[in-house]
Amino acid sequence: MIVMIIGSMVVISIITLVFLLSKVKPSPNCILYENYILIKESPYSDELSDYEIIREEQGLRFKTRKGYSLFIIKVGSKENQEVKLMGLASYGARNHEFNKYICNLVHRINNKKNID
Repeated sequence: MIVMIIGSMVVISIITLVFLLSKVKPSPNCILYENYILIKESPYSDELSDYEIIREEQGLRFKTRKGYSLFIIKVGSKENQEVKLMGLASYGARNHEFNKYICNLVHRINNKKNID
């Protein structure tokens, strides 16, 4: 009897877990060439960014206001429109967070463009 109750609880837990995992949506990849160009050329980027944006010849460097570089978006090839995210120091595990930050920044820039 106890085995059946425990077995039922395990089955219900597994079904609940599968259901919840099916609701989780992966973040879209926002490290794209068109987003790189938008951030680089938009007059709103600096105003809307939480970080200082340093425009380099082949990339954008995002630094804290205290001057610590967090990540770089680097253009590998303009012809192929290849853009890479490079997390710096011990931030490799945070690339997902940086991607979400870029998604939000692009969204804010587009909203600002549409309002003005």
